[in-house]
This record gives sequence, structure tokens and C-alpha cells, in this order.
Amino acid sequence: MKNDANPGQNPAQNNGSLNPLPSPVVATSLPPAAHLPEPLAYNINEAAAALNVSTKTVRRLLWRGKLTSCKALRKILIPREQIANFLKATCDKPTLN
Repeated sequence: MKNDANPGQNPAQNNGSLNPLPSPVVATSLPPAAHLPEPLAYNINEAAAALNVSTKTVRRLLWRGKLTSCKALRKILIPREQIANFLKATCDKPTLN
């Protein structure tokens, strides 16, 4: 395809006659993640991420009674204190080498 404005010139070699692509937009209005408050409760996926275990392990802990949860808005929620208490109860025990 020929460029009628510049006959014989490749459109890719337009010497800046076309506007360059706009630069990507960077969101600057969002606050840093460090300023967000901690959630009061975690869903199963978030609790698994906090404990660095799988979701299946979190469900097992709930079934065994090691963690307790509540059901709000048809979602299983695990209070933040439950996770902290579970970690304190399991991490304060001496380990065998």
C-alpha cells in the first residue's frame, strides 16, 4: 500500500510525521498496600496463603477442630485471632531433632 502523502516513502520510515504510541497509564491514586488495614477474617484461600499451606490443609484443620470458622454471607470465614491462636499453640512447642 502506497502512502499518498509521501510517495515512495515507507510508512514505517515516516520521520516522526505520525504521532507515537501513548505511554502506558500508571495508577498513582492507589495507596500502598502497607497502609491497608488487616482483615478481621480470612476466607479459606486467604487463610491457606497466610499459613503457607494448601486449602485442603485448612479444611482439614477446620474439620479436626484445630481452627474454628463462621459462615457469613454464605462464605466460610476464619477470624484472624483463630489463625494467631493456632500458630501460637503449635509453634510454642519444642521440636524434636
